[in-house]
Amino acid sequence: MATAQCELCDESGDTVERRVYRAIRLAQGPTPGDKELPESLGFIKRLRKDWLAAGSPSRCIEVAGGHGLVSLLLLSLGLSRDATIVDPFRPRSFDTLLSAFREAGLLPESYSLQYDERPLDEALPYLLRGGDGGGGGTVVVACHACAHLTRDLVEIAVAERAAGIAVMPCCHSRRTVAGADRTKHAADALGLPLGVVADIALLGRLEAAGYDARLRVVEACAPSSNRVVVAFRRGEGSGGARLWEGSAARARASEGLSRAYERVHAARPAGTGRKARNRERREYRAARERDK
Repeated sequence: MATAQCELCDESGDTVERRVYRAIRLAQGPTPGDKELPESLGFIKRLRKDWLAAGSPSRCIEVAGGHGLVSLLLLSLGLSRDATIVDPFRPRSFDTLLSAFREAGLLPESYSLQYDERPLDEALPYLLRGGDGGGGGTVVVACHACAHLTRDLVEIAVAERAAGIAVMPCCHSRRTVAGADRTKHAADALGLPLGVVADIALLGRLEAAGYDARLRVVEACAPSSNRVVVAFRRGEGSGGARLWEGSAARARASEGLSRAYERVHAARPAGTGRKARNRERREYRAARERDK
């Protein structure tokens, strides 16, 4: 019986994941820490389904990308053809990885990969406005953009109407979470970590801004920073409407609610309400007690 092909397989049947591990193991020069590749792969696997459902946007901007592993993986997996890494601190490991991916034949024949070493608040608005000729249809990604960087990139991406946003926040604290005191109070009241409540609030923020947002979990990461928020902008004309407004699901929900109200509030003949039924039960039990 034929087996289903792995979603991360190439034409030869070998997995891209295995080839990436081999390429990094054989790389000559500084490479990222051991946890970076499993985390980056887990991040991409969690956003891949939504990425494909959104029509496979061809351009991505990786914020706080450092070694650029997420961008290189997106190119290798055919999810993107045009990637830009934004990080004012370009490590030598990026050049090592780029050479290793090229030598292993992991990158497509035609692709664009750039490194923008300007600060986030300067580079990202410029890139999203098409200042480099890239235009719209861009997805902004960030795998463990520390502290306030995730919040800043989301605000810029929403303001510039990015086609999609995929982030895995980390290093939550009162200094970095929007509305920190209120969020911390809510987290304490619910008995949940601050990061969990902050990420759920981010989910709602993106929904309200006109995105279809999802929350995924990456098992390869520590529980404190293993949540991926993936959001793609809804079609023009839908505005900030909820996903199910005007749909068959909303009609069914309204119909069910109407039936429930009718059962509770419909006019009943005198003596058939709940109080009357309870009175009849009490009288019945009292009669049985007398007959004993």
